[in-house]
Amino acid sequence: MSETKLSDRNAAIQAMLADGENLMNFYRFAAQNPHLPLRVACQIVIARPNAQVCYAFEEWNAMGRRINKGSAGIPFIDMDGQRRFLFDSNDTHGNGRYRRLVYPMKRLIKGFDALNGTTYDQDLRGDYRKVKVGVATYLNENDYFTDDEERNKHLIEGISYYLYCKTGFPKANGVTMSGLPYGLQENADFFLYVKEVAEQLQREVEQAYVDDLNKVEVVNDIEEDAISDEPIVKPTRNIVEVHSAARSNYKGYVVLCKHLDTSRPDSPEEIYLGKSENHDNAGNYDNTDNSLVLVSKNGKMFSFLRDTGWTLSQQEMLDRKLFTEEDYKEFNDLQNGLLKDFEKTGEIHFKDEPFRYPDWNRQEAKPQHPMNPIYIRYMELQSQYPNAVVVYRLGDFYEVFGENAVTVGNELELTITSREFGLEQRVPMIGYPYHVSDKYTEKILEKHSVVVVEPDEEPKYIMSHEEALREKPDPFANLIPIDDEELPFDTDEQEEDERDEYLDDVEEDEEETEQVETIVQPRKKEKSIRERKRKPEAQLSFFDFMDGNEPQPDPREELIKKVLKRGSQTADGKFRIVEEYQKDPSTKGFAIFLKDEYGTGGYGGVDGVDEWHDSKGIRAKFEDKEHPENNTDFNLKWEEVAVRIADLIDDGVYFTPEQKEEYAKYQSERNGSDESRIKAIAAHTFDHLWDRQEDRYFRIHGTDYHSDFKFLNDHALEILEEIKRNPLVEDAYIKTQQYSGADFYVYGQKLKSRRELQWEKEWQQLVDERKALKEKGKYGTDEERAKALAAYMIKEGTAETTEGNWVFYYDEFEDNADFVKEHADEIEEELYKNEAVADVVVNDESIDIDYYLAYCDQIELEEEEQTTDDTEMPVVENTDLNEIGFDQSELGGAKARF
Repeated sequence: MSETKLSDRNAAIQAMLADGENLMNFYRFAAQNPHLPLRVACQIVIARPNAQVCYAFEEWNAMGRRINKGSAGIPFIDMDGQRRFLFDSNDTHGNGRYRRLVYPMKRLIKGFDALNGTTYDQDLRGDYRKVKVGVATYLNENDYFTDDEERNKHLIEGISYYLYCKTGFPKANGVTMSGLPYGLQENADFFLYVKEVAEQLQREVEQAYVDDLNKVEVVNDIEEDAISDEPIVKPTRNIVEVHSAARSNYKGYVVLCKHLDTSRPDSPEEIYLGKSENHDNAGNYDNTDNSLVLVSKNGKMFSFLRDTGWTLSQQEMLDRKLFTEEDYKEFNDLQNGLLKDFEKTGEIHFKDEPFRYPDWNRQEAKPQHPMNPIYIRYMELQSQYPNAVVVYRLGDFYEVFGENAVTVGNELELTITSREFGLEQRVPMIGYPYHVSDKYTEKILEKHSVVVVEPDEEPKYIMSHEEALREKPDPFANLIPIDDEELPFDTDEQEEDERDEYLDDVEEDEEETEQVETIVQPRKKEKSIRERKRKPEAQLSFFDFMDGNEPQPDPREELIKKVLKRGSQTADGKFRIVEEYQKDPSTKGFAIFLKDEYGTGGYGGVDGVDEWHDSKGIRAKFEDKEHPENNTDFNLKWEEVAVRIADLIDDGVYFTPEQKEEYAKYQSERNGSDESRIKAIAAHTFDHLWDRQEDRYFRIHGTDYHSDFKFLNDHALEILEEIKRNPLVEDAYIKTQQYSGADFYVYGQKLKSRRELQWEKEWQQLVDERKALKEKGKYGTDEERAKALAAYMIKEGTAETTEGNWVFYYDEFEDNADFVKEHADEIEEELYKNEAVADVVVNDESIDIDYYLAYCDQIELEEEEQTTDDTEMPVVENTDLNEIGFDQSELGGAKARF
């Protein structure tokens, strides 16, 4: 990577740490996103300073929330140098309420009082001031301060604001902070130190708070009626920590939620009912009187017990997978069992209907209202023409009602709405403007006959294309052939032209006598994607090679193939595309599938290719700064994309060899009998080993498998038993996830992840290759030995250098050292013949080589800045965050010796 680019990224980080407002944003974001490493957090804050809580697309889905249409992800670079995206909580929606894990403000302040021996809880100053005084007192009493007053000030500000932001509703109004005044490395180290001290202080505050609640007070009263030989001891209070509370539908009770593992956003939950007066609104419930009632260990019961309702029906909640039938059954059992004796003050409603089980689809009879006369007239016509679509003109629109509205709306991709006509349920309807009525009516006629109803006119019946063809006789059917002898000048085209002329004459005669307008132009059945006509590729001949140069491929065509072979860039996206193609849809149907599969997004890469895809199609461009003549771009609509991907699949080049192997695993995990799928998943588990938790066990996420999440959860125990049969596995257990499939934890001393195995394989190949070249330098003629040693130095240097330079000392070559030293000039000459070598310096002790950065494996070249313009594709920047103190140790990399 170029020094210029590193400086730009580091300058952005330094600017953030040195600016008070931006530093506050970083403290806030780090405090509220403990699940994100700091190397990711700093990138997010630089890209979007006001970001709140961020998770990946799949993580939001697992929490029952969806990304808002059109919302842009926040890019960052992961440990592997890959561009990833996170989404802010403000860009999500869903009936599944998002609850950030917070630390109650009252609990924090009371904890400081207990820890420091102060009484600021009842002080009138603001919450942030109380926290800041508590932090300063603690730091002073525990020798955290130094003689550097400026450092002490930044320490107090940083820890105070970090802890303050962990509470429920921190307010930045009136809070000021100075930027860090040190250099880049010192600023980064100081931020890490502040974070560590703040988290340690929070643990001590929490412990002090709990100890204070459970403290036994001895009464030492000197009043006569209180004198006793024994100390009077207050009964121990039983305080239970809770994390969410709301009014319930039961008199005198609140519904409470307790997270069993507060370090995880998907923590298991316990739902309780407790007395309102025993809850202090600070996350504590006084259960000394044992009044807390455990209702369920299903977190969704919290929503059933609250005094609220849902805008969706029970069936719609099932369809959207927000609730399950098991949830409904559990709540019904609670109502008829544990909750039966609690006095109700309300009940939960779904779309203004009370909760029902098991007949939640039953509709209550509603009072009848006079039916709309327009709808009465519409239904009369519909009954007269049961096989046609009635199109009713109302003002500037043509409307279709009822079941036909749903059918036609889906076929024409029109928005389906509904309207009240005095019935028990609203009636579905669609509409389109009169000025484009011909276009939409023509589309309806492809599959249905139409009855057009205009104001103050008789209904007009128009036959569908199919019906019109059946009704119209073939004008040649009754002709007697006079001479059917084939003439030498007759051609098929001649006969077709004569037939078309005759048909035109017949249609003109019939149009004069027709009483009902008909459209008779037949529509051909849409061809499947495999019936498409392929564009023939140019065939090369001897003449193409006469100038001595082999013809070069078209850069634009090569760019199209390169981009399309990458697929939709989503998990198993290419596999789904091939599966859909094998169903042999129409070209249009395949294009629609691809549009949905790709969605909206794009990427920018170090190979100079920027790609963007949206509802219109795919566009991409390639820019070569050193050779602008190589620049090219393309813009394909989805139907063009469909045809080109089909060509790649038919030619057998859409998958790489590795993807072909993975596709076989994909099919075996998703198809076949349950037994075969279970064995396939277990067998592939060791391909998915990725996330090492300790030296001896791995966690395999459900999202790493190709199988659907439901199958993983339903057969988790059977898969676990199959995994345990592997002799390398010492033990294994599972955790099922409703939205992301089962996670498997596998123990074994000899287990290695796919990444480790790949690294070992690649590294060993490099070592063997270089070792062979080095060994080859000992044998043969002087010229052959010099070439082999030069090749070794190029392989070794470009693989190991992180700066573009590598030094080879003569003594490294051991028994071949004298030859290398004596023939250094010949080796130098061979080195200069290679395009990777920029400069060579030969001296008495070594050969010092400079390489062009483009050929160095561990150096990435400068990329373009990312933009969000519609025409300029986003290009991501990468950086080495180790230089400023953020852990990037997994990336590895050797250092040059000088």
